Amino acid sequence: MATRAKRKIRKKYCPMLDKPCLKDECGVYYDRFDRCSIELLPANLYFLKEEMSESADATMHLAEKADQLIKHIGADAQKKLF
Repeated sequence: MATRAKRKIRKKYCPMLDKPCLKDECGVYYDRFDRCSIELLPANLYFLKEEMSESADATMHLAEKADQLIKHIGADAQKKLF
């Protein structure tokens, strides 16, 4: 029993972040088991990839619109802006 009590008192350490466990603030932590659930990692990475892809698409769209605006305004106006 003493070992179990020591484990509860001891703070968990995350080897992936190289710092103390973030618990509920971490996307891999599963509170029901009070531990990390590596099974969640692929799902979280997939959702991260999707978000980054959408963000990249939006950035590309904005860059295209800015380029169109600059062409519409003209080169002289661009020089005045910058």
